[in-house]
Amino acid sequence: MQPTKKSLKELHYRLWDWLYHHPSKGKGDWPEWDFNGGAVKRGNNDSLCFLCLWQEAKKKRSAKVKHLCQGCPLDDDLNLFGSWSCAETPRERKKYTKLIRDVEW
Repeated sequence: MQPTKKSLKELHYRLWDWLYHHPSKGKGDWPEWDFNGGAVKRGNNDSLCFLCLWQEAKKKRSAKVKHLCQGCPLDDDLNLFGSWSCAETPRERKKYTKLIRDVEW
């Protein structure tokens, strides 16, 4: 069964809300992933991002892009993912995590 936009939005929110409350952790640390003992299957979601699945970011990438997040729809206008991944303090990381969690789809 194909995931719906609603189900992906819910998973996106749960992932990023968890990251908001755990600013020292990364997407791969989310306890709901199957490889961490949870029930959410990664499947072919190498970016560990539900927004990427919905937006089909893979289609936006050029052949030169080596990592899916380089074609991230969150980085089109506001550079949210890049800012989150480069944040140096928990406070700064939480700021971008909240923006990503609450982003309009």
